[in-house]
Amino acid sequence: MEQKEEYNVIWIDDEWDTIGKTFIQICEKRHKIHIKAFKTRREGMDVLEQNLKFWDAVILDAKAYNNSSTNEVADVDGLYEAIKQIERLKLKRHIPYFVLTRQPDLMDDKMFEKSVGKFYKKNAEGQNQLITDLKKEVGNSPRHQLKVFYNDVMERLYSLDIEAGEDVLNILEAMHYPDRYPDFEPVNYYNKLRKILEWNFKEANKYGIIPDECIEDGVTNLNQSCCYLCGLNCDHIHLRYGDETKKERIVPKHIKDMMFLVLYLGNIKSHTAKLPKDDIDRLERYLKDEVRNSRYLIFSLALQICEITMWLGRYMDEHPNKEENLRKCVRLEVKDSIDQEDKIDLIGVIELDNGIYHIGSKVCLNPIFVKQREWLEKEVKIVKYSENINDKTKNQYPFFASNIQLIEEQENSSK
Repeated sequence: MEQKEEYNVIWIDDEWDTIGKTFIQICEKRHKIHIKAFKTRREGMDVLEQNLKFWDAVILDAKAYNNSSTNEVADVDGLYEAIKQIERLKLKRHIPYFVLTRQPDLMDDKMFEKSVGKFYKKNAEGQNQLITDLKKEVGNSPRHQLKVFYNDVMERLYSLDIEAGEDVLNILEAMHYPDRYPDFEPVNYYNKLRKILEWNFKEANKYGIIPDECIEDGVTNLNQSCCYLCGLNCDHIHLRYGDETKKERIVPKHIKDMMFLVLYLGNIKSHTAKLPKDDIDRLERYLKDEVRNSRYLIFSLALQICEITMWLGRYMDEHPNKEENLRKCVRLEVKDSIDQEDKIDLIGVIELDNGIYHIGSKVCLNPIFVKQREWLEKEVKIVKYSENINDKTKNQYPFFASNIQLIEEQENSSK
């Protein structure tokens, strides 16, 4: 795998837009040093602190504006304030800084060199040396080494959103350097990985690989998007991909399994606010007992989201024609009513046979849903059900209950 050395650098210099454009171009084209320039210390340091892990280094001018470029005189106060701020940030992360100046009154000032350390002159020799030293120092940091090692997927993730790349890097750092992250909490990242799945789907939507019906008012229906990519009937939006008889689909089985795992674990944390308190308590116990402390689960899930991102990225590159992709979108026939022979009993007891949770002889249930609520052998009412599309169970149980209510809860609420 080709490894790309790239660097993200903040430059604070009151004259960057008049004398610094050539330097920025050289850094970008020859060295892959991507510079974001600011005239004032406040602007540059605010951006640094907003996304501390994204930036690799800071370049400071000897004389700079501190807070405003309109009513201040550039002086060394801005430099000293920036250095103090960077030093305070070491508690969170070490960010190397480099002083680049052309101020003649500072070149021979030994006290200045003692106060700020090594500095570089704004000439070809000084700038070249700064570039060499910056690449050497930044290249030794663990986070940068991971960016290089995982450069292919990092490029994809950052193209989706900066947050996507940063969140995956956080997990990878904890995986590769566990001693540095003793307080790493996996439970904080399941929903973040679910968000990356959503960004992937929104990108696929731009190419017609996922239809617009999967995204309503800017909100992506992740379940329906997964079903569409997997060639399953999307009962909510009444669409599917390709010919059902030919079992056409976009993603292979291993990507399908990964997507639904990311979606399931992410949904546990994502939707608890919409559930009754008893359900929230059960889910919180599940998170604590099964997921919260499992570093290896979140590590494997992060690598799976990397695989999903790379696979979909390649597919988008190979299928860029939106109109052609949408031709594979098939609209499902919507039944106005259930046929007489398909009618089911809407009230029944949840039973377990051969590993399948069911109500009566025609309707099966989500086993995780039943286990979490401890509803086995409880009497329930079926509120919503649809055709069962699971190849393993649909012959025995042609319907799937997606919404059920405990009878005793219904009775209590009516009193």
